[in-house]
Amino acid sequence: MIFDLPQLLVYFACVGLSLLLAVIGSALGLGEVTAKGKVTPSSPIEIVKGIGAGRAKQLREHGVKTVGDLLNADPDKLGDAIKGVSPDQIRKWQNEARESMKEGVKRKATKKESRKKGGK
Repeated sequence: MIFDLPQLLVYFACVGLSLLLAVIGSALGLGEVTAKGKVTPSSPIEIVKGIGAGRAKQLREHGVKTVGDLLNADPDKLGDAIKGVSPDQIRKWQNEARESMKEGVKRKATKKESRKKGGK
């Protein structure tokens, strides 16, 4: 495929703009909630210890997408609605979420996340 100069300029301008916005967002601390592991009500449900991708998918199907959604959920109703999850398990996740949200508590990065950041 042959590109002419104006197309290439637009392409590189878009790539450059994307990189610039990413750097500015990082400098301002945007997206810091999950990047630094701080747990807030708007954090994704997967950040809660014990909730993996499979359980997160089941929870999302029942309207639980964030830590706040989990904390506001009725454990009995949610536990009864999700196959293989008891109301007691929902309560454990809620307690884990509350503990994680306490000031100064940070979630440890998983091995996969560490590798993305350059760890071993």
